[in-house]
Amino acid sequence: MRAPLVSNKAVLYFLGRRSGRPLYVVKAPSCAAGLTAAAEYSALRQCHAWWAAEDRHRVAQPLALLRPPDAYLMVHVPGPPLSHVLSQPLLQPRRALAATAAAGDFLRRFHRHARYGAMEVDVLELVGKIREVEASEMRAAGLALPARVARILDAAPRERLCGPCVRLHGDYAPRNLILWRDGEVAMIDPVLDAAGPAEEDLATFLSMLSSASIFAAGLALPPMRRLRLNLEGAFRTAYGVDVVSPVILRLTLIRKLMRRWAYRRGRRLGSLERRLASLRERLIDAQMRALLEECAMELPWGGTR
Repeated sequence: MRAPLVSNKAVLYFLGRRSGRPLYVVKAPSCAAGLTAAAEYSALRQCHAWWAAEDRHRVAQPLALLRPPDAYLMVHVPGPPLSHVLSQPLLQPRRALAATAAAGDFLRRFHRHARYGAMEVDVLELVGKIREVEASEMRAAGLALPARVARILDAAPRERLCGPCVRLHGDYAPRNLILWRDGEVAMIDPVLDAAGPAEEDLATFLSMLSSASIFAAGLALPPMRRLRLNLEGAFRTAYGVDVVSPVILRLTLIRKLMRRWAYRRGRRLGSLERRLASLRERLIDAQMRALLEECAMELPWGGTR
């Protein structure tokens, strides 16, 4: 058995031959993260059953729930995490574009299985959720919405929009996808603990992709910004641009970018990072302000504010 991989969400034990890749993974979720092995195992079994009818991508195969300890066994999926591939988009831009398109296609197929029907979403309720994050997580981190974004949100119309209601993945981030072969991804960590607008899962992925540290250079280097926009476009196109509401997606993305900003500012720093904290915070703040303004201005009523 190899050395375990420890994170704030789980401990992973890799089983297999001493030489060569692992064959199995034992995952023990962290109680502090509010996760249970039984819930994760059940979600993974459900998604794996859905994928029996699919001809692309895959879901990690669950094998057994282990008690004790509070853990479960699954087949190891070889390949790099999508987060690693997307952290180096300049080295292999075509591979990064294909990977984000694969993530969009996987989510489209996932939501096809997880769909409950249609639902109405109140635009002002979405704005209210944004204001709640502003008053809690943003304020606790010493942050405030850019003035332009605040003005655009204040001008939101009173209307209800219709969109797909799905059983949400719950944590559809690049770190939870494996690029197991070119143009195809494997999912390893579904949550499935809530239903809601499909835009929630799309916005989770886009917020993590757009706010990646490497794209901070896009503030000064137009080619980096174009690459980011191309990656975002590949993801949305593969999912289907006409399937979801652009307004619901943009407002949900604003909320998730705000939470991402607060998290990044509050992250524990290493010794070197502490010495460079002021520069780091300025870069993060500039990047996140630019993303929020860009997102808000793409709302139908945002261009005139």
